[in-house]
Amino acid sequence: MTVASPLRPRALPPASFPAPSRAPVEAERERGTVGAGPGATPRTAVADPPCDDADPAKSPRDCRRPVPRWTAASPSRPRTRGITLVELACVLVVVGALGAVAVPAYRGYRERVEIARGVAALAEMEGALQRWRTLNFRYPETLAEAGLGERRDPWGRPWFYLNIETARNRGAVRKDRNLVPINSDYDLYSAGRDGRTRPPLTARDSRDDLIRASNGGFFGIAEDY
Repeated sequence: MTVASPLRPRALPPASFPAPSRAPVEAERERGTVGAGPGATPRTAVADPPCDDADPAKSPRDCRRPVPRWTAASPSRPRTRGITLVELACVLVVVGALGAVAVPAYRGYRERVEIARGVAALAEMEGALQRWRTLNFRYPETLAEAGLGERRDPWGRPWFYLNIETARNRGAVRKDRNLVPINSDYDLYSAGRDGRTRPPLTARDSRDDLIRASNGGFFGIAEDY
């Protein structure tokens, strides 16, 4: 009788498992959170100072390329935000208020400068007319005769001149509020900023005129005379 041999277990080929991936570890190493657990604070890289090859005290191991060193991350920069409509409206209100104050002030300053220039020009021309009279024993009939025909007032217009001694139209002589002539020798004046004028100083068109009055005793605005 033949006895069957016991069954031997069949040898299985060795199991093949995929090699563990090192990508997560490398990613954590780049972020500086290897082994720190979840919620770890990332760290920024700070490079070591460059190695000086000329320093004999340093070993070849020390003289290597700078290796990033990880430190705690610095606080992030605050986020910027745009301007709101309320802030924009406040800025416009402030600019408008400043303009309402600055524009009239600048206009008044400019008018004062123009008047000062006109007064200086009147005084200068009066001196020239007096010198001309000293040489010719009379006043000229026109400003061009005295060499003053090219002169202009502060607003770029010609000056008005009238020789009262030889004037044929006595109605063109400048008069004050009492209708009395303001000069007895000649009238010299400008029509002012608006460019309009009339013989009486009380007329609306004559209030801003630059005048010579009292035979040279007054230079200025007609409404101030």
